[in-house]
Amino acid sequence: MTDKTKELEAELVKALSPAELEAEIAATRKEMIATINALNTRLNPQAKVAEVKQSAQQTASDTKVFLTGGGLPSRQTRARNVQVVLGAAALAAVVIVVAVIRKR
Repeated sequence: MTDKTKELEAELVKALSPAELEAEIAATRKEMIATINALNTRLNPQAKVAEVKQSAQQTASDTKVFLTGGGLPSRQTRARNVQVVLGAAALAAVVIVVAVIRKR
């Protein structure tokens, strides 16, 4: 901490009453807890696994709907996921066909 920062903190403490200081500390504590909880949720491996699993299930469901004539989902990210899955499936089919033709 620099001397200037220490001076500013000292002035702030002098300017606040004990009740105001306690309220400031409580508000800061609440803010820190919310930040830590948000980081914990983002970085939690189990939460990430659940998120990926749910996304994969949604993409599979959307792909099934598309293939049965229901069209692409209205949300752009979900529609893109369906297109990626169909593109990957088409690429895999081409690779298999090429491999079979080469074996002959």
